[in-house]
Amino acid sequence: MLELLIAIVALIVGAGGGAYALRAYQDQQGRNSRELAQQEATQIIESSKLKAVEIIREGEEKTRKTLEEAEEVIQRRRRDLDHEEERLQRRREDLDVRVDRLEKREQLQNKRQSNLDRKENDLKKVETERIGELDAKLEVIAQMTRDEARAELLHNAEQEARNDIARIIRQVEAEAREEADSRAHNIIALAVQRL
Repeated sequence: MLELLIAIVALIVGAGGGAYALRAYQDQQGRNSRELAQQEATQIIESSKLKAVEIIREGEEKTRKTLEEAEEVIQRRRRDLDHEEERLQRRREDLDVRVDRLEKREQLQNKRQSNLDRKENDLKKVETERIGELDAKLEVIAQMTRDEARAELLHNAEQEARNDIARIIRQVEAEAREEADSRAHNIIALAVQRL
């Protein structure tokens, strides 16, 4: 029985020593696992920091490129706007010159019309005088011979033809003036619409 007791004590001491060794081994393994986990965590943190720095750098680079592209677009648009403004200014100046020309033409036509009206009044006076003269001449013709009357009649027909031609010329000039006024107003209206 002593042997059994020794065996039991030895078993208990062996179990206690085994348990202690197992516990020491597990503590060692736990420390190793914690150290490994801590090393892995440190590596993950360092890797994340590096990735974060890289992402920030890439983001800053993309932002810089985007800003440069936006600045280029803005500069191009400003140049386009400047060119468009210059073109519009030239058109305005051209239109001002055209309007000035049209106004001068209109003034010239008004002067011509005044002259024509004055001449027409003068012609009416002359015509009235001529009619009086013709009446007097008719009285004289009534006392003329046949050849004298024929010559006088031809002379009067020629004079009437000249008067008719002058009237037709005045009429054609008036129509041309009206056509020019109409075209001038159309050009001005078109130019104003284009602005």
